[in-house]
Amino acid sequence: MKHTRMNKENAQALYARFDFLDPKQTFMESGFGCPDEWFQLLWNLCEGIENELEKNPKLKENFRVLQTKEKFGMLRFYVVGGNDKIRDVIAEAMEESQKK
Repeated sequence: MKHTRMNKENAQALYARFDFLDPKQTFMESGFGCPDEWFQLLWNLCEGIENELEKNPKLKENFRVLQTKEKFGMLRFYVVGGNDKIRDVIAEAMEESQKK
């Protein structure tokens, strides 16, 4: 898979929907370092994270996505905070990205 950046419209949709993707509080000011084909994968991943954060409001205070990128054809999704369930959701999405 060729390395690329997600287009601005898709990135803005993710930023607008999921507050833990705030580019001002992460290393994501330059956007998502992954292809547009992964937009739905990222959306579903973020919904899974959001569901877990809603179940555990204290986690939400310190949880942020630091960076997303493609490396060796696989999604890399770096976060600070979270719990085992969130890490499992991320791991599943990373595995799924290899199939796309």
